[in-house]
Amino acid sequence: RRALEVALLMEEAGSLPVDPLSLGVAVRSALELLGGKDGVVVAVDDLQWLDSSSAAALGFALRRLREGVLVVWTRRLGEEDGGSAVAEALGPERIERVRVGPLSVGAIHRILSDQLGRPVPRPTLLRLHEASGGNPMYALELARALGAENAMRDPTQPLPVPGQLEELVSARLDAFTGTAREALVLVS
Repeated sequence: RRALEVALLMEEAGSLPVDPLSLGVAVRSALELLGGKDGVVVAVDDLQWLDSSSAAALGFALRRLREGVLVVWTRRLGEEDGGSAVAEALGPERIERVRVGPLSVGAIHRILSDQLGRPVPRPTLLRLHEASGGNPMYALELARALGAENAMRDPTQPLPVPGQLEELVSARLDAFTGTAREALVLVS
């Protein structure tokens, strides 16, 4: 219990460090309890950025749990795999890989129309698709940053938005204040 509380920052570590074995056992026990008879799904976004101690604890737990836990993760191709302990714990026979490529222009158009509630002119849509590389989140953030008034601008001119997704997301997050910002910090 102490190992999980320290790992989740609910308790100070103090002078007694958390034993990695204790943490692994605690994670396994927690997953068993959460899974119960219906099972549990553990989702890890960007596995390559998972820190080694978290990957080791999760890997330890997964090696000892054969039923009741499904693990789903995303990992960027070509990135060094920081969560290799997780993949190694499952073994290649228990891993199904699904490669997700860029979305088509039509799919991006549908997402933008649904999310923005307005049509995007085809020349702007094509430029957003090209700039985003078919990444739906990036295309949506670019379109939001572009705004309705700029969507009708001269299609031969560069898009008046930042070139990096991080800049777009940072600008959106900076707009949050008060309780919403505190909740975002807590969740992150």
